Amino acid sequence: MFNIYKFEIKKILKTKLFIGSFVIFLLALTGIYFLNFEVSRLNDNAQQVAKSHEGDFTDEKLKQIIDDYMVKFQDERKTGTYKLENNMDVYTWFIFNDFTKEAGNHDYASDKKDVYLQMNEAVKNGQTLRVTDIDLKKISDLNFPKFNKPLYTSSYYGWYDLYNATSMVIMAIVIFTIILLAGIFTGDTEKNINQILLTTKYGRSKLISAKILAGFTITSGIFILANLLTYAIFLYYSSSLGWNTSIQLNFMLEVFTFPVELNQFQVYILLLLLQFTGLLAISAITILLSSLSKASFPVLAISVGLYLLPLIFDKFNKPFLTKIGNLSPVKNQSVLELLSIQDRVFISNNFQTNLLFLMLIFISVALLSNIFVYQKEKHSYIK
Repeated sequence: MFNIYKFEIKKILKTKLFIGSFVIFLLALTGIYFLNFEVSRLNDNAQQVAKSHEGDFTDEKLKQIIDDYMVKFQDERKTGTYKLENNMDVYTWFIFNDFTKEAGNHDYASDKKDVYLQMNEAVKNGQTLRVTDIDLKKISDLNFPKFNKPLYTSSYYGWYDLYNATSMVIMAIVIFTIILLAGIFTGDTEKNINQILLTTKYGRSKLISAKILAGFTITSGIFILANLLTYAIFLYYSSSLGWNTSIQLNFMLEVFTFPVELNQFQVYILLLLLQFTGLLAISAITILLSSLSKASFPVLAISVGLYLLPLIFDKFNKPFLTKIGNLSPVKNQSVLELLSIQDRVFISNNFQTNLLFLMLIFISVALLSNIFVYQKEKHSYIK
């Protein structure tokens, strides 16, 4: 069995199709990493600021964060040392804009001025505007959920980049996997050796199992290696700082009211688990179609089409189609889709229940598809 299993894996990996698609896959990953990490790359200033403010997110901590930002902003303008590219403090910038009521929303017909304008005026007058001089929201104003302990704040923008990259990488993984598995059965049919294989000692038992197991191995291997590489690139450009930040305090995601106590690393793991179970379902369906078809290209086209089809369901404005689409892998591969499962999946309003239900659906589809393939091939007849 093991030798047959190894043979099936080698048969897939030692083809020109694998080499060509692997090169394209690597190019796709390079583009994803460039867009999500290199283009949005920031200097160490924001990391240092985030690290200096690590801790429980209280109203006092909030005032400290805002006040430090305001003082630094004004001091650098007074001394003429301010340069945007050298002082891009993303960590505080989003917090500042969410908690200062007038920030970024200057109404010239109003007596209330944008806080940035107020700070610039203070600089011109030789003064320093402090947090006590502005209208600052309280933490409770953003409707954060209350847990047994306060939310924890640290770096978050690097994790936002990681989440975005991961949601793009899974699409590349899916397409690459479909390309490799589309011919797992049809390849034998196209070479006219499938009938011969059926007459061999293991043609109706171990060979079928080996093909299914090889498909699972390749699927898992691609997913694990691609995501290990993605995480390594993330660590190179950013760092693990902020892994324990409460997900509600990732101000770039704006999921302030998310009802479950999770940190950014836990959310990342749950996202990978959800993506992986969805990938298992897609790969199993591809293997199923391969067992039913006589050519690889139709399998490739149909599998990709089925994977992407739910993306257009929302266009029909039909609640039923939208609900069905929300149960598909392609509609559950980004972090925002993960964090809104309690609102999108119709089983319940509970995040954990809906997540478990969705993953069970994907695993069930994978298992049933593989069982069907095994039984079909085992009882197929010789022409």
